[in-house]
Amino acid sequence: GGGAGAAIVLALCEAGGDRITLLENDQARLATLSAKLSEHFPGVAIETTLGDPGEINLILNASPLGMVASDPFPVDPTLFSGAVFAADVVTEPAQTNFLRRAAELGMTCVSGSEMIARQLPLQMAHLDLPHRSLP
Repeated sequence: GGGAGAAIVLALCEAGGDRITLLENDQARLATLSAKLSEHFPGVAIETTLGDPGEINLILNASPLGMVASDPFPVDPTLFSGAVFAADVVTEPAQTNFLRRAAELGMTCVSGSEMIARQLPLQMAHLDLPHRSLP
């Protein structure tokens, strides 16, 4: 529902995702986002309740949960036995508890830092600003 989550789910729809489940604590924001996505991507099933978690292949945290070590998981990765990928937009710490647990379950993980490293050159080019590669 937030800016990062909305941008990511938009990219997933544009990339050909056929079914996306959105989980959001703010029900008004969830309703608005799901309605807009359904309108613009009628071929994508936008779901707002969790069905069979075994059918999900990507779990993504687009919330600030994980920035503090004591934060709860945004969603329990053990629920998603069929998931292959886990991603987290949190950049610090680079390895959140959520990603650590997902990796233990055998998922391929992408951290917020990795996302930023790939996005920054595109953002700088879009703004016509000079940039240098990140280490």
